[in-house]
Amino acid sequence: MFGENVVSSEAEFRDQVKELIERQFAPDSDYKFLLDARVLLESKVGDLQFPDALLKRWLVESGKDKTPEAVEAEYPAIVKDLKYHLIKEKIVKDNNLQIEEADVTAIAKEAARAQFAQYGMMSIAEEMVENYAKEILKNKDSARNLVDRAMENKIIESLKSSLGVKEQSISVEEFKKFFEETQAEA
Repeated sequence: MFGENVVSSEAEFRDQVKELIERQFAPDSDYKFLLDARVLLESKVGDLQFPDALLKRWLVESGKDKTPEAVEAEYPAIVKDLKYHLIKEKIVKDNNLQIEEADVTAIAKEAARAQFAQYGMMSIAEEMVENYAKEILKNKDSARNLVDRAMENKIIESLKSSLGVKEQSISVEEFKKFFEETQAEA
């Protein structure tokens, strides 16, 4: 399951399974952290004023098939996302966060490993992972999404160090329940 000569005892097998589960839930844990951090940061920033009429007009004129009615209905969510985007941009600027090619490549490899894992392929040769990651990066939309994820990871790490994190071990069931409660609140 873990490849040749990786596990030679039950204890090593259990350690490998534990590590695998931790890696599997790390992105969800970071996502939960980011949701909580977003609520905290938005409350600290308070209300931001935007030139609503100008923004609405721009959204109608720049969006395909955007009617004034549709923009009006979606506007509160758009403003909320814009506010959060500005907060993230401020974090990036204040902490001088930058994305390197190695960051994007690492995220692409993670994505490749995750796709292989979906099909039960846990121990893939590194060369195969690298080749698949390169193929993922050839797609402009995929590459842009991976760059965004890499920056989000930098933001998460920056927030963890500045806000502090109290780590807590919980069961998978507790985590799912904890996460469901957060999603219900959102």
